[in-house]
Amino acid sequence: MLHNNTSDVLRSEQLDQTLRMVVDSSEWTNAISKQGERAIRVAILGCSVSAGCGAEDSNPTECSFKHSWGSQLASWLDGFPSVRFNVQIWARRAVKPEYFKACTDRFVSRADVVMLEFQPVLQADSMQRISEELEDIVAAVRRAAPRAPIVVVGWRSLSSSARGRAGSCETALKTSALHLGVDLVLSGTLLPLVGNLSLYARDRIHPNTLGSEVLAQAVARLVARHTVDAMCSSTRMHLGTLQPRLPQTTSPRVDEKEWCTEDARSLPAVHTNGWSLVNEGGSGQASKYGYLSTTADDYLKPLSFNVSAMLPGVTCAVLRGSLLYEQSWRPSAGDFYVWCSGSCLCTQLPGGWAKGSDPFPHVTAHLPSLGATITSTTRFNIRYGVGDFSKYCFLHVKHIKRIKSSQRNTTRVRIDGLNLEVLDCRSLCFALLRPMHVSMVSSMIGEFGRGCAVGYREGKPGHLGPSCLQNTSNATDARSVCVKTLAKY
Repeated sequence: MLHNNTSDVLRSEQLDQTLRMVVDSSEWTNAISKQGERAIRVAILGCSVSAGCGAEDSNPTECSFKHSWGSQLASWLDGFPSVRFNVQIWARRAVKPEYFKACTDRFVSRADVVMLEFQPVLQADSMQRISEELEDIVAAVRRAAPRAPIVVVGWRSLSSSARGRAGSCETALKTSALHLGVDLVLSGTLLPLVGNLSLYARDRIHPNTLGSEVLAQAVARLVARHTVDAMCSSTRMHLGTLQPRLPQTTSPRVDEKEWCTEDARSLPAVHTNGWSLVNEGGSGQASKYGYLSTTADDYLKPLSFNVSAMLPGVTCAVLRGSLLYEQSWRPSAGDFYVWCSGSCLCTQLPGGWAKGSDPFPHVTAHLPSLGATITSTTRFNIRYGVGDFSKYCFLHVKHIKRIKSSQRNTTRVRIDGLNLEVLDCRSLCFALLRPMHVSMVSSMIGEFGRGCAVGYREGKPGHLGPSCLQNTSNATDARSVCVKTLAKY
């Protein structure tokens, strides 16, 4: 077993009970092959557990990266002979996997191994939704780092609101891990093995100092087993023939172009009347910046962002906007209204399901069943480049009063970020194929997006669109392509 400065909590055979090793051995062989040149880069994407919240026993209400399981993992891996590891942690309090889905390459593009930790914020979701969210983030990671093996790390929340859902969440994680071909480490299997030892902070959600170390031990055990297997594997001599899970191209596809904000400080805000830029997290990597409104007032100007400032050079595109906001079970969580003006038009995603998953334009941040406070996302379509081209595109957010509430004037709304991406072929085709009598807006979006894609092929400045529609000559041709495209899914 690996060593660090603290005593071993569990034996190797006990730790093995927490592991599900699914990843193909060739992926780990490829990752470990870098050890002769440099340290193996391990990237951790996660929520508050990875941010070290509750991990420092002397200050359990704060987040301490120094005491997080990722930092403890780095200490355990330091003891591995002949192989060096470099662990980098990207974590935010109360964020779901979708937070890292946008512009994923900035977190993992140089990683040899990627670890995902989100169980506490997933326990409130249905098994189907958990599977969908895991599939989405794994796909995003594989686009950005196609050769990196992926490990899903689960820390079971024992809070009163989420405890009963832990079992179904872990079942969904196990099923999805097998389906997606990713490794899995679950803390739930550790609990019966530690006896009367307390692994939790006072909130019963986050690991304390010992819990962080035990989780790190289990993950280190998985890395150690894969590393030994990879170093001994005869496939190492054939690394040159290994193929990444997804095809690599010399340049990014047009429908994968995206623009992201690191946090609210980088949002191009032009009107902030009644809104304040606040940090409601900790310092450093634990920070949580957002624009906060505590007054629902019809007479205040909305919070406004200059979307054009995020899209230099773009003149024609159908975009998917993702607005990040605080969602909470607390009664103080308010409502807000979203709309666009200028040279763009924002509309709700097509399909009846979108009203539940991505409310627009009226968004309610209060969700009593959530049992937590998290950064959530609502998505919408943007036709960029309509109307007067001389105008900028603006996105507006207005904190509004609740229709039925005794607290309608004392609610709060916090906006945490905005991400944009060119609508992919599947989404644009779905819009284009919707009959006009069902959704005129969707049909118009589809045809507008086709025009932008053709413009890109013709070399028109600032035109962007999915590659599948760039060679279509008319709407009928585009529909034929889309029927074939959607038949693949």
